[in-house]
Amino acid sequence: MNRLSQKPDIFTYYDFRLYLSDILCWMRKKDPEFTFRKLTETSGLKSRSHFIDIINGRKLTKKFLPVYQKICELNEREARYFRALVHYDQSS
Repeated sequence: MNRLSQKPDIFTYYDFRLYLSDILCWMRKKDPEFTFRKLTETSGLKSRSHFIDIINGRKLTKKFLPVYQKICELNEREARYFRALVHYDQSS
């Protein structure tokens, strides 16, 4: 079985960017008609490149945390862990 045939488990990650990368692969596998345009329209992102920019190192601001939690379909417990990963990664 392909490791991304099921939604990635956030609790197995220590790097939120790797998690987002795997979520992207999972979304593409789940929906063969996936496009960044559709993702932008349904999620509230302002730019089609925002998701990729975050994966590539752009700071994920507090304003967009709820958007990414929605995109990743996280429940409250998973969302708390995701926020902790983001804060840990981006702390100085």
